[in-house]
Amino acid sequence: MSTHTPIRRWLGRISAVAAAALLGLGAMPGLASADDAAVSDGTLNWGVKESFRNYVTGPIGGGDITVLDGAVENADGTFGFGSGTGTLSGDDVSVSFTGAVRFEAHHGALDLTIANLAVDTASGELTADVTSKDMSSGEFVEYPGVTLADLDDAGAERSTDGDVTTIAGIAATLTANGSGAFGGFYGEGTALDTATVIVTTGDDGTPTPADGEVSDGSLDWGVKESFRNYIVGPIADGDIEVSDGATETDAGFRFMNASGDFAADAVDVVFDGAVRFYGHSHGDGTYELDLTLSDLRLVGDGADALLYSGDVAIANVDLGDGFTTSDGVASLVDAPVTLTAEGGDYFGGFYGEGTELDPLTVHLALTDDATIPGGNPGVPAGPGGPTLAKTGASLTAILAGGAGLLVVGGGALWLTRRRALGAAA
Repeated sequence: MSTHTPIRRWLGRISAVAAAALLGLGAMPGLASADDAAVSDGTLNWGVKESFRNYVTGPIGGGDITVLDGAVENADGTFGFGSGTGTLSGDDVSVSFTGAVRFEAHHGALDLTIANLAVDTASGELTADVTSKDMSSGEFVEYPGVTLADLDDAGAERSTDGDVTTIAGIAATLTANGSGAFGGFYGEGTALDTATVIVTTGDDGTPTPADGEVSDGSLDWGVKESFRNYIVGPIADGDIEVSDGATETDAGFRFMNASGDFAADAVDVVFDGAVRFYGHSHGDGTYELDLTLSDLRLVGDGADALLYSGDVAIANVDLGDGFTTSDGVASLVDAPVTLTAEGGDYFGGFYGEGTELDPLTVHLALTDDATIPGGNPGVPAGPGGPTLAKTGASLTAILAGGAGLLVVGGGALWLTRRRALGAAA
């Protein structure tokens, strides 16, 4: 790779966040003008640039793409940024979205993050907060509110269904400022992926949940990132397997097929899927560390909830201001999660009560025709199926992340219990 001057130049200047939202609406036939209306919810589906994604995760970049702060990875490899708020004015929208996507490659030399995307179709601009690492100095450079792309809706398809407006296939090209945020790797005028924006109007922008039976849903959770790194790292030298409908995502795992009951002040839902962590092989097909989480169940009342694995309440979940609903979907994004005392026992004392775990995101379909954001982002893997790749993370990084072995009196305290979880209580 060092023989390619453009790539070397780019790696010497770029790294952490780049990209913004995308959408352009011009006047299009078939949609009447209307008075300004508040956008109560919205989604931006955008892939940034497909060839860039392939480069980052391909054999040269050898890296990863991670969605953050409620963003999701769609089944086609693009990203969904949600919780859109703003205005719909005639044929134009001005909407800001939550969520971020991070691109990492070349062992951290490339580190780029794109967050807080916003679309203004009246001005034809897609903006975002971008952070990238300068490879010559190793310092991160911030580009707040940079205009990443010019938008052109001439070939976009627009439709309305009640209070939902969709604009699909909006063309986007890189701006001069956007080129700078990408470290000059792409020049001004470079074609980026087209974007699709979906906005909902008709309420005050603070939707409240409606009672209902849950017909489908998903739970996104990584358990604990440092624990995942430890399992597949050089000490445990193990693997992580998903089965029974669970899938892998860049940020952890997705558990699907939710069922149960939902109300504004209470929730009781269970999800399909299992995740097995195992390492420290005995050499005979058995492992010193072998732990399975399955039949995850979220039970909450008011601002607090418990997350069960089988019949064990392993974690506390802070519901904060609760779920919000839009288009028949109740959502809870990046809820804080901490280990319970029972959960500490479940992990064999490896972590103590109150340990901060990865946040979780839940989407619950309250109608049969509701669409769960992000769909099914991975490929289910059972015995013999795909597993998370071994990362070879350094011991220093593992210990810094809090996932190293707990050393007691010179001896390592290893997690030794195997949990075969039954159906949810």
